[in-house]
Amino acid sequence: MQLQGHKDVVYLASLDSVRGIGAFCVVVFHLYVVGGFSEWGFFRNSHLFVPLFFVLSGFIIPYVYDKNNFSFTKFMRARFFRIIPLHWLMLLVFILLEFGNLFVFHFLHIQLKNEPFTNTKALSELLPNFLLLQSWLPFAEPFSFNGPSWSLSVEWYAYLFFGFCMFLPKALRYGIFGALIVGYYAGALEFLRYEAREGLLYFASGVLSYFIFTQILKMRIFLQKWNKVMRVAFGALEIAVVVFAGVVIGFGMRDLALLSFSLLILTFALSSYRNALAYGGGGH
Repeated sequence: MQLQGHKDVVYLASLDSVRGIGAFCVVVFHLYVVGGFSEWGFFRNSHLFVPLFFVLSGFIIPYVYDKNNFSFTKFMRARFFRIIPLHWLMLLVFILLEFGNLFVFHFLHIQLKNEPFTNTKALSELLPNFLLLQSWLPFAEPFSFNGPSWSLSVEWYAYLFFGFCMFLPKALRYGIFGALIVGYYAGALEFLRYEAREGLLYFASGVLSYFIFTQILKMRIFLQKWNKVMRVAFGALEIAVVVFAGVVIGFGMRDLALLSFSLLILTFALSSYRNALAYGGGGH
């Protein structure tokens, strides 16, 4: 979680741990070593950790950027250099690999998995991938060329949407993200691709989790009366949300993933924030 340049923001170290654990589990899910621990039920369901990153983004982006001096240009520039150059580089790598496939197919008469520039590597997929629109356009394939970039496609335009919302009054801004969640469950977002629809849902949940976070921080008892009872209560709450998330992942309970991840991030953000204040970490 890069917070450099934002000295008025408390570093929420525990969320880095959450991100790291989630990333590790997703890597193990993709490894799938036969006869190894990657076959455990928990890791077979670890694809559910992917939505966790959308919730984290939805929480961290307003945590860092929701300020009166917000600059849309600086915000999108930072997002651009964090995502786009590496995405374009990897897209170029996959295009060059496909040209290698073309060479092998035409000159060595060897067909690999697919004919060159067909199916998910079709030329028609190049422009949507270049513009990171593959998870949004109904005629595009989200997992074309560099498959994992489907999530970057969702993130990039979620960031753009958030940036535009920053021009609105705060109440309306968070009301819109709440409406997105309601609209999802009411079926109003069915016109979007599945990947974009799911990503927006989890990102919006992260944004609302941040809003709840700010409201709790306004409670003086939380910031000033951090006594033994509150420490024990928060410790128990942390254990509870971790167990809840573990059960959700272990049993593949996707319907509860949104609630589980939102509670997990909110709880550890509050705990990390309060601990940082207690040890001189400053505040907003």
